[in-house]
Amino acid sequence: MNNISILLVDDDDIANFISEKVLRTLGFDSISAVTDGKQAYERLEQKCPDLVFLDINMPVMDGF
Repeated sequence: MNNISILLVDDDDIANFISEKVLRTLGFDSISAVTDGKQAYERLEQKCPDLVFLDINMPVMDGF
């Protein structure tokens, strides 16, 4: 599973931390996290990950 890239988008740092720990335990290595929709959009413009975990209710720009 090392070739799958994952983007975590959540304004809760603890949720990002726990999600990343669980995903690493499951064998995923390429994980990055951002804290709002604007940062996620900027990251997606650079490189589109294989999987995105997206919170809906966030500051700056929500998940909708």
